[in-house]
Amino acid sequence: MGASLAGSIGLQMLLPFPYGLGLALAVFIVLPLFLRKKFMGVRGYGDSRGGGGGLGGFFGLGQSGPARASVKYVCLVCNHRHKGSSCPRCGSKMKRADF
Repeated sequence: MGASLAGSIGLQMLLPFPYGLGLALAVFIVLPLFLRKKFMGVRGYGDSRGGGGGLGGFFGLGQSGPARASVKYVCLVCNHRHKGSSCPRCGSKMKRADF
């Protein structure tokens, strides 16, 4: 963060006003995105193979096949466990997630 700030201030001092500000904002936004993509390659944050890229295993979006757990819901009215938006037993849409 400090390197990004120092680089953007340096660019503002070297370039004229509109160009320096635009480039400084670009550096201040793009550099953290680049670093995040680089560090997401650390095992456990990447895709299901452990590599980089993708939205990854932290939220379970990169998992596929039998390892992926499906979310089931428990109806708050009749306590019936089901999948989907409404309870097949009573028709209520009030539910809580059950992992």
